[in-house]
Formats: sequence, structure tokens, C-alpha cells
Amino acid sequence: RRPTDGKYLLVHEPAAIAGGAPRYWLPAGRLDRGEGVLAAAVRETEEEGGVHVRVTGVLRFSLDDGVCLRVCLLAEPEGAADPVPKSLVDFESCGAVWAGADEVISKLTDDDYRSPDPARLFPAHASGQLPGWSVETPSFRALEDLARVLTANPDGDLAAQAAAVGAVWNQLQREYPPACFKGPRR
Repeated sequence: RRPTDGKYLLVHEPAAIAGGAPRYWLPAGRLDRGEGVLAAAVRETEEEGGVHVRVTGVLRFSLDDGVCLRVCLLAEPEGAADPVPKSLVDFESCGAVWAGADEVISKLTDDDYRSPDPARLFPAHASGQLPGWSVETPSFRALEDLARVLTANPDGDLAAQAAAVGAVWNQLQREYPPACFKGPRR
């Protein structure tokens, strides 16, 4: 989120990764080998949006298929107060734009998004209903450590990896409020 005006960064994703048509989405991606969640967020935002950021909080956790933990983070530009987002098309994105919480609802439809997350998360955050919770917690540090271990050894024992993800997921649920989770809680 850009502090100067409260606008959020939207990435315009190429059709090949956005379901057949270019669509808007949050800067996102997979973790590289040995990478943690925070480092991946900074890298992906720079690659897809052209903006160097500092993570300031977490908006949401979700767990897909019991093993794929996804984290939606809140970040703000670092360096320039009003950075210009990426405008050149490449493999990572078709560019990026700053959009207000009101604009993601009034100017775009669900079909304009890869997923409706921006239209749900941005207004909820802007209104204060979904604050950015701290990433400086024991459970988030456990998540960071686990991410680095699992991405450093992606061919490890799947049952052990699933158990480790489940343990960290339970830790996160004990430490963060229910509003911070998407989907069923264990």
C-alpha cells in the first residue's frame, strides 16, 4: 500500500497465467529454493510490479489441500515516496498500476481479476476491518523457517513435510485472529 495516497499495487498478469485473458492480481508467486516468505514477497513485487517494498504485515493465511500454505502480505514502497510501477510487458507481468480500494470495486468487475481477492481485501483493509497483523511473531518466524527448509529440500518426505506444515498452521491459528484466515480452520 502506498502511504502517500493509500492506493494498492495491482499487477496485470498475462493471459497464459491468468486463465486465458490478461487479468489483475496481487503480486505473487512461488518461493525460490531456500527462500522465505518475506524475501519472496519483496522479490515477486519487484519482478511483477517494478516496486521495491518492505513487508509491514499479514492480511491473510490460507491452506490449500492441507499442504500448500498461502500468505497474503501487506507491504509499502521502500525508497521513493511515489514509485512508478512497471510498464513494460515481460514474462512476469503486463505491467502494474496503483488502485484505490474504491476503484477495485467501482471500475473493475470480477471478470477483470484472476481471483476476487483484490476487490475483497483492499476495501476491507482500507476500512480498518482487516488490519495488517504483525509478521514479528513466533508463529510467523516458524513459518519463515519452515519455508526456507522446505524450499531448500523440495524432494523430501511428503508425509513429514505435510506434518510440518500442519504444525505451523496450528501455531498460526493460535496466534492470529480468525479474520486472518481464509477457508476452514483446523
